[in-house]
Amino acid sequence: MNDQDLNKLHKPIISVITVVFNGEEYIEETINSVVSQKDSYIEYIVVDGKSSDSTLEIINEYKSRIDYIISEKDDGIYHAMNKGASIANGKYLCFLNASDIYFSGTLNDVYSKSLKENFDYFIAPAVIRGQDNIDLKIKYPIQNFSYQEGKYMGMPAPHLSVFVKKIIFDELGGYDLKFRISSDYDFLLRLSKNTSNFVYWEEPIGAFRLGGISGSFKIYLENYKIGIKHKIPKLQMIFITLWFLSKHFLKVLLPNRIVKKISRN
Repeated sequence: MNDQDLNKLHKPIISVITVVFNGEEYIEETINSVVSQKDSYIEYIVVDGKSSDSTLEIINEYKSRIDYIISEKDDGIYHAMNKGASIANGKYLCFLNASDIYFSGTLNDVYSKSLKENFDYFIAPAVIRGQDNIDLKIKYPIQNFSYQEGKYMGMPAPHLSVFVKKIIFDELGGYDLKFRISSDYDFLLRLSKNTSNFVYWEEPIGAFRLGGISGSFKIYLENYKIGIKHKIPKLQMIFITLWFLSKHFLKVLLPNRIVKKISRN
C-alpha cells in the first residue's frame, strides 16, 4: 500500500470552504470547479448565508458531492468562513469564494505536494477575471513572503490560492471579525509573520472575479486600520491609503475602455 492509499484511509487532506450569499449567477461554476476533481482526500463545505435567491436550490442539486451544507444567517463573510473552518476535518484549509474557481487538477497538485513536503501553507498565482469573463491579468504572490511587523506589505497572495494547515489557522484565531472587508489581508500578514515554511507554486491555480464589496473604496479605509494594527507608522499608512484612494477614484472617473486597458497592465 503506497502513501496515497494510506492517506485515503484517514481523514481528508484538503477542506475546501465556499461561503455564499445570493450568489446564483456564479455559484454553480464555483461548485463544479471543486466537485469535478473531488476525491476522498477532498472535503467540501458550503456555507450559505440564508440566500433569498435560487442559490440554495443550486447548492442542493450537488448535495451528494458536498460533505457539509450550512444555510443560516451569519454576521458577514468572515464569520461564515470561520464557521466553515470550525467543522472542517482536513489537514489544510482553503477558501474558494462564490464566483471564483479552481482550475482542473489544482487540488490534486496541492495534495501531491503535501505528500512530499510538510509545509505550513501553500501559495500560488491566480487569474483576475472581469465580470464579462475576460481574463485581465495574473496576480502573483509576493516573493519575499516573510512579514516583519511595522513594515508595509501589500496583500501577500490571492485569497483563493492559500492552503493553510488547519492547526495553524486555529492557533492564529482564524479571521478577525473586527474587519468585515479585508480580514483575509490581516490573516495573511499574521500567517506570514508566524511561519516561513511555505511552498510557492509557479502556475496559476484558479481565477477570481473583481467586484463586490472588495472593489469598494472602503477596503482601503479598512486596510489603513489593519496597517495600524500591525504597527506600521500612521503617517506612512495615511500616505499609502491616499495613494490607493486616488487610484481608485481615477479609475471610477475614467472611461471604461481605458480602465480595462489599465487593468491588463
